[in-house]
Amino acid sequence: MRGYSRVKPLELEEEHEEEGDSPLSVANTENQVESFHDEECMYLERHSDGHIMLCLFFIGALALSSFLSLITYGLLIRVILKLTGRWFVCGITSFLQFSEKIIVFIILKRIVRKEMSYSIGDVGSKSGCKIPVFEEDATRSGQKRCNMKKGLYFTLDLTIIAGIGVAYTIFVPKICREVVNQLFRGIDGVLAYDWNHEGNQFALISFISKLCGIFYFIAVLFGFVALIFAANDKDGRMARWVDMSSKGCLAVKEVKLFRILHLYLAFACLFTGTLLLLSIRSAWIYLIDHPLPVDNNIGEYCDPMDTTECLLPFPSSFYSLRDDTTETGIRVNIHREALSSLFRGKHDPKHPMHVNGHDGFSTSGTILFYLDGIKEAGGLGYNNNTRLMGPNNIELSVGPQSMTLLLDVQSQELVPHFAEIDYLDSDRPLIIIQSAQSLAHNRTYAVALIDAAGADGQRLQGSQYLVKLLANKNDTYLSESEVLRGSYYQNVIIPTLYNKAAPWLNGRSALQLLFDFHTSSVSSQLGTTTRIIKDCLEVIENERWGGWGDHNVRFLDMVDSSDSCNNPNSALARIVNVEIDVPNFLTAGNRAEKLNAENEVNTVKPLKLVVIIPCSIATGSKPVRAFVDFGHGFFGSREELLYSFFIHRLAHEEGYIVYASNWRGMSFLDLAVIQKAFIANPNHLDSVIANIMQGFAEKAAAQHFVTTSLVNLNFMQFGGQSVVKADPVRKIFYGISQGGILGSAYSTLLSNLDLKLLDGAIITSAGSPFSLLMSRSMVFPAYQALLLTSLHNNRCVRIFISLIQMYFDKVSGPLVGLSGFPENKEFRTLIQAGIGDPIATSIGTEVMARDYKASVFRSNPNLIYGVHSNISDSNACITELMYRREFHELPSENTVPKAEGNIVHDLARQDIALLSQVKEFINNGEFMDVCDAIGCMRE
Repeated sequence: MRGYSRVKPLELEEEHEEEGDSPLSVANTENQVESFHDEECMYLERHSDGHIMLCLFFIGALALSSFLSLITYGLLIRVILKLTGRWFVCGITSFLQFSEKIIVFIILKRIVRKEMSYSIGDVGSKSGCKIPVFEEDATRSGQKRCNMKKGLYFTLDLTIIAGIGVAYTIFVPKICREVVNQLFRGIDGVLAYDWNHEGNQFALISFISKLCGIFYFIAVLFGFVALIFAANDKDGRMARWVDMSSKGCLAVKEVKLFRILHLYLAFACLFTGTLLLLSIRSAWIYLIDHPLPVDNNIGEYCDPMDTTECLLPFPSSFYSLRDDTTETGIRVNIHREALSSLFRGKHDPKHPMHVNGHDGFSTSGTILFYLDGIKEAGGLGYNNNTRLMGPNNIELSVGPQSMTLLLDVQSQELVPHFAEIDYLDSDRPLIIIQSAQSLAHNRTYAVALIDAAGADGQRLQGSQYLVKLLANKNDTYLSESEVLRGSYYQNVIIPTLYNKAAPWLNGRSALQLLFDFHTSSVSSQLGTTTRIIKDCLEVIENERWGGWGDHNVRFLDMVDSSDSCNNPNSALARIVNVEIDVPNFLTAGNRAEKLNAENEVNTVKPLKLVVIIPCSIATGSKPVRAFVDFGHGFFGSREELLYSFFIHRLAHEEGYIVYASNWRGMSFLDLAVIQKAFIANPNHLDSVIANIMQGFAEKAAAQHFVTTSLVNLNFMQFGGQSVVKADPVRKIFYGISQGGILGSAYSTLLSNLDLKLLDGAIITSAGSPFSLLMSRSMVFPAYQALLLTSLHNNRCVRIFISLIQMYFDKVSGPLVGLSGFPENKEFRTLIQAGIGDPIATSIGTEVMARDYKASVFRSNPNLIYGVHSNISDSNACITELMYRREFHELPSENTVPKAEGNIVHDLARQDIALLSQVKEFINNGEFMDVCDAIGCMRE
């Protein structure tokens, strides 16, 4: 028989008090106690075993659930930190976990408790469990009555536990599933192979979470049964674990289980509370605005020429050093402390390793500086003789009316540009300069500010450091490099500026700011990207690759609608998904990987393609006239091709086979890497660029596969017959938005390798450079919010955007016509844009057109500076549609547009005029003047 003790009955206590403590009384009492214990064991055997076991099962299930939830939390925190690198992202999770542990602790403390025993021979505090529903009835001695209030409290406890169970069973797995679907799973529902580890982590978290929720539900079930059992036990007995072997009952030894349980829950509360405090601390540092340190913009690693911010002016020769091992003779040298001045949490300095690997600064990035008072004067100069020349006055930027001068020191000529007040941070403005087209490689440029005035119209005081630098005195304060810098300004730049480039300057002109920088070489900027594309194609054309066949081409699935091709509204006969192997230049791991050290082929990676075959080709009414490579938009996927119905109709009408792959590095599968780079570690941009370069190689491999082998595959046969090919079949790249930005670099690189894989490119709704486009885009606020969790303010965001252009120079923007880079005269590019586009500003499109040395038809609705109208002698042409209402609604300042309902970005590419131009270009390689024939003004 198993025995348990409980509180001594009231009748026995009263008898003991009446008899006193005489030896005889005690002996009699002991006999009564022994008899009582025997009866007690029998009573609890009959009535309380069920209650005790239910209590134990309830407590055990609750404790196991709490332990499983702690494991779930630990795994979740681990994967969140790996993906974001910031504790504040874990804040909500930590708060909920801490709250859960407190709730479970309180519930168990009410149920599992210690109670004093007054029975003779059973003295002390014993642990036990009891559903606290009954209490003594003071009006009726020895009777119990139901306490509804305590019963409702316990019912509420069980309801809370059930709610926690629902959260773990349904909501946590659902959140994990959504994260995986949005970040790691492809459009075909298959987990991306290089996110397998993270996907499996979330799958494990979901499994443990569901298991945790199930045990919470089991605990609720036992709790309700125990509540019912207690309600039927009219004596409301409370069970305890006590050693009663001396009284003839089977011993149940006290193992201190409840104490261990309490200690575990206390530890869990302390652990989760500590992590919650870490999350709160992280949120305080990275989410709350704090006054900047007074010395944030000064120091030995900051250019004293402009004390507005440490990294201003940017770019500047101050942030470079002599290096005879590089092609340019210099190397970028931004100290980590200077970079850290932009970021919150200076105890965690950023290492600009990738930037410092360049042998010069960006050829296309924005140039930044500031002089206090310029904003208040609205960009007007002294006596209104000079002013900042905006995007509409580029031609005036090289004349006496321009407040800013950009000098090519080698050619001794001024460079056309536009300059404006940057309103990204209206409280902390900057002056932003953008060259009209990309600067030449391996050149020295100088920027001068002349006759800037304040709100009172008087000249602003110039840089005091410039005065000191030009004084040419033996000042021990100046380093050797700064003495050389001052001498270079005094003997080379200023004479060139005053005597050659800008002879209108004289002693009455005030030189208020002057700085110089050197641009990177072609090999530094483009060498790696070019080599990867070339090496990729060499591997594919090598005999060991074995051509394209079953060993490296896999059919995945197909949607066959060829039976409906008789319907005039049907455009597509088949949508085919196929996977090919491509050379891999990346290190093993997930998307946060980099190029291997030798930039050589490491292994192979699978690349998925979606191919659409129009009805006109399937029925034989049209031959295959062109293979069109579709480049998707900003962080999109190849799925965009499936919803681009205007492309389907175009392919059907003209006989095009169109295919698409994900832009590796800038597809939705790369959002996690971009997110971490923006909010925690900017060096992850190395991984972004490495992935984009790998994406270029994948595009080239896909182009080779489609061009040489696609039509030979079984799914290209209809009625047992292969499709008919025209002679020749045109090979065209068609990129929209981001696809056009990256595609401009990819297509020109591929064409200049002279491999005959592309005949032309169509760039629609795009532009360059990134540093110009980003802050003028309607989609920028989301990324701005991420950046502001890491950077002090929007001025720092602006500097950071200009800085990272050095990363994107390798993979974006047209590369034709630049110094040292060949140009394929047979390759042609068609550029299309909508004026009034709130996502890809037409200002950036026009910069891109100038980089292409493009031409424009005279009928174009907008006069573009630096773009000629000699179409016949040009390999590139730009056509714009003017959307009047949307254009006038866009802000005139350099700031983020708020253009709700503005769909010009999507509308322009579907316009009948531009589609007609696309047809002519794909079919014949000719530029068509649609503005004259159809008109390019839109209301």
